[in-house]
Amino acid sequence: MLRTLIGVERNVERFDVGHQQWRSSQDTAWYVCTRELTAEQASQLVRGHWGIENRCHYVRDVTLNEDASQISVNPGVFAQLRSWALNGLRWAGHLNIKAAREQLGWSPDQLL
Repeated sequence: MLRTLIGVERNVERFDVGHQQWRSSQDTAWYVCTRELTAEQASQLVRGHWGIENRCHYVRDVTLNEDASQISVNPGVFAQLRSWALNGLRWAGHLNIKAAREQLGWSPDQLL
């Protein structure tokens, strides 16, 4: 049963490759919850959701270049390997994944 409906209005900047310029737009993201929430609780949940997006999906897409992957046989296995590598770097205390990849690429002894 629907108890809370959350609407988050946001301004979005997207790069238009065809015109080589940034375009602004506004949209609304909707969240549905089966519990009754206060505005503060809803805000924390939405921020938590975007924390996951920023810490995991964005890093996988941008730093690990996952969207450009052309692996067609068992792509899920390679996605799991990327997650394993990302978690390993975070477990080792690296906060900047791109910098960690560069550092470890130049000194494989540290990788081991």
